[in-house]
Order: sequence, then structure tokens, then C-alpha cells
Amino acid sequence: MSLKFDWDDIKSERNKNKHDVDFEEAKSVFYDYFVRVFNDISHSVF
Repeated sequence: MSLKFDWDDIKSERNKNKHDVDFEEAKSVFYDYFVRVFNDISHSVF
């Protein structure tokens, strides 16, 4: 499966300033072989 990412550069820069992570770095979580995904009842919509 191939993923394509598309984002607004201005929003990415704001995210970098606010959280010290730009979207280019954030997308790396989708390629992490050790990622654990789970439902968070308090923050998930089913």
C-alpha cells in the first residue's frame, strides 16, 4: 500500500512552531514498524 500526503505549507509551519514537529516529520509515524494502534474511548469516534 502506498500513501500520499498533501498538506498546507503554512499550516505545517504553524505546527512546527507550536509543537516543534512539522508535517514532513509527523508522517513518519505511518511507516513505523513498531507502532501500536489502539482505540482511545475518551477521544475516538466509532
